[in-house]
Amino acid sequence: MGTKRIILTAGSIANLRPREKPYNVSTDVPGLGVRVYPSGRMAYHVRYSWRGKQVRHFFGQASATLTAPKAKREAKRLLGLVANGIDPRAGEAKPGDPTVLDLCREYVDKHLRIKSGQRTIDFNDGLVRNWIVGSPIADTPLSQISNKETETFIRSIGGPFRSPKNPGVANKIQTLLSAAFNRGIRWGWISNNPAKGIEKYPEKEIEIRSLTEDEENKLLDAISTARATKPFTEGSVSPAICDLILTLLHTGARRNEILSLQWTMVDAKNFCIKIPEYKEKKKDKPKIIYLSDEALQLIESQPIRGDYVFSTGNGTPLNPNNVHKAWKKIAKKADLENWRLHDLRSNWITKKISDGHAGQLVSKAVGHSDPKTTARYIRANEDLIRSVARGGKVGKK
Repeated sequence: MGTKRIILTAGSIANLRPREKPYNVSTDVPGLGVRVYPSGRMAYHVRYSWRGKQVRHFFGQASATLTAPKAKREAKRLLGLVANGIDPRAGEAKPGDPTVLDLCREYVDKHLRIKSGQRTIDFNDGLVRNWIVGSPIADTPLSQISNKETETFIRSIGGPFRSPKNPGVANKIQTLLSAAFNRGIRWGWISNNPAKGIEKYPEKEIEIRSLTEDEENKLLDAISTARATKPFTEGSVSPAICDLILTLLHTGARRNEILSLQWTMVDAKNFCIKIPEYKEKKKDKPKIIYLSDEALQLIESQPIRGDYVFSTGNGTPLNPNNVHKAWKKIAKKADLENWRLHDLRSNWITKKISDGHAGQLVSKAVGHSDPKTTARYIRANEDLIRSVARGGKVGKK
């Protein structure tokens, strides 16, 4: 049943030590075991056969409340239910049962932090903090969570299929829950995946944003005007923020990648920046974003005030809110009020693809870890597809 066997007493429980991975310990009571987690938490479970499948049912956390003698009695009671044709999982949850929130936190802290890159960790941690914590399913014990309850929660976020209000977030939460439940099955926390089979919302194809020559000239003029305006007067933008926006225009990088850019990440010799602590398909290596001549010149022109390339006068990183406000000023001046700063990334990718560059090369240059992401821009670019179908030369006059 497990990697060890013990005579279940308070002393034997206290002597169990956490390991790098969760492990099971069988006891002198047939069917009763203990799962020991890397965090040091220990949970009792019974193992039995139900409808031809082996089931591990957790019924409580080893604690001063659920002592070894009480765990023995509870295990015998639960296995007695099985003998009488009753599945203990259909009964009431016991104090100490791991909840949906417990599993989601453990999934992020003990699984993603080992297997994934920082961006993935931060994104999923944000989903847990902003959407799972305080939700109707957060405190639901894993032994009680159902497929219907999970779907109801997801639909409460995404809304009805015909007129969804937040389909993207709902789909991402479903992906998180499904992955966490699958990991919970491997850990023995839960016997099935309550998110399995729930239909995802259809999402809109990625919107193609591409500046015309006239729009790009207006944008460049607006940036120049904002830079030249007297500081602390209406319409003024600091030189550092102006150069940051221009760098985004010339690289297609994400805003936060350039905001957090440090001098140690700049590889001028190879015309690229290397973002550390980034894992791509389980291979530890930095994320690489390649630089044009214009982008490298913008970076090298920045005064060195500290660790960050684009910084305030005292060397601290630029405030994202100030960057957002500055972009709003510039976009309004350039008649691009419906453009987000992130749309400059779409603009860069779209132009490179339209110029005839291979999708895989564009994917590498912009730092997409999955070429399928770049392929979405090709699918959404009807002009490009139409040109290829008619035998024209893409991006060439």
